Amino acid sequence: MPCRTKFLGRAIVLFVTLALVSFAPATVAWAKEPATLDARNIVGTLVIVEEGTLPIVITAPHGGRDEVPGVPERQGRGVDQFVTQADSNTFELAHNLARNLERRLKAKPYFVGAKFARKYIDVNRPTEQGVESPNAMPVYRAYHEAIAHTCRTVQNKHHVGLLIDVHGQAGYPDNVLVGTVEGKTMTLLVNRHGREALAGQNGLLGWLADSEVKTLPALGSGSLKAPKFNGGYTVQTYGSDQPGGIDAVQFETGANFRSTKEQRIDAANKFGAAIERYYQAFLAPNAAGK
Repeated sequence: MPCRTKFLGRAIVLFVTLALVSFAPATVAWAKEPATLDARNIVGTLVIVEEGTLPIVITAPHGGRDEVPGVPERQGRGVDQFVTQADSNTFELAHNLARNLERRLKAKPYFVGAKFARKYIDVNRPTEQGVESPNAMPVYRAYHEAIAHTCRTVQNKHHVGLLIDVHGQAGYPDNVLVGTVEGKTMTLLVNRHGREALAGQNGLLGWLADSEVKTLPALGSGSLKAPKFNGGYTVQTYGSDQPGGIDAVQFETGANFRSTKEQRIDAANKFGAAIERYYQAFLAPNAAGK
């Protein structure tokens, strides 16, 4: 899927090229592999970055399928909840959502997606859990620097924003698990507009329900806690409870939202309708209480 990185992509390439590629946390025991990965080619191949103008960031960490040169499969020794399986078709679903929002709002959201397979690098984990090879570190850093740079740009330009981290889960095929660490990663929204803006009829869960998307937690449940997947490393790192963060939500999509091309297009349209209403209420320049 061809994507243009423009200025943001070039900035990330420069960062990766100048970074300390051999850096590694002391807790990681590195294997010895040949340095066959060219850091200058990461963005645009293994990490897809699309610059936007909307205060919306869409990320997809687990939908990639590509090998990473010089990086063996992770073994997960000492890692709890170790997973190497991809969240199938979530890269495509996330990109469908980005394009749907572009059509609806006549402007582009930011997009950061991993094309590499999770079995080599897991970027929705801290480095000591997601990286087992020194050759994997430039890719990991490129992915997260892209998100960090994008969130800073959105915060500086708009002072509000929404990051949607797209995943897949198998336990609830007809549901989307909406993970916010029980509202923590949406702190700015809740502080400005109240809990209703997240969990109420005139809020994110309500607008998803209006689009015929079944969520957990469900509208009217009185809970902000999603079962099993309550908000992972990405939303915890870049959410608005963190300095310089923006509101962030994890969409754990069931198989029936993403297994076929038709399902992905339909899901992106339903999600897009809800996010459009969210944008008009809380993110648009003329949004009340922004």
